[in-house]
Amino acid sequence: MPLKVVLNTHVRIMGSQVCIFDLAEKLKRKGIDAELNDWDNYHNYDVAVFMGVEPDLQQARSQNSNIFVVVCDPKQSSKQYIE
Repeated sequence: MPLKVVLNTHVRIMGSQVCIFDLAEKLKRKGIDAELNDWDNYHNYDVAVFMGVEPDLQQARSQNSNIFVVVCDPKQSSKQYIE
């Protein structure tokens, strides 16, 4: 079964360009199923990638307890959120 990845961000900053948009394109070129900004269907994915400022991490885990969550550029987030 192929890996399915969702990459979500609400922000357009340099970090999200590299960590979300560029990464999505690279994954697609490698043949990995990568979707951008699908905020409501975490049950369809194996991995969710977020920028550190995104509040939706808990929603992903509540919809899919088996999902792997990746936080990109966590320095933008609070210590509590990272934990």
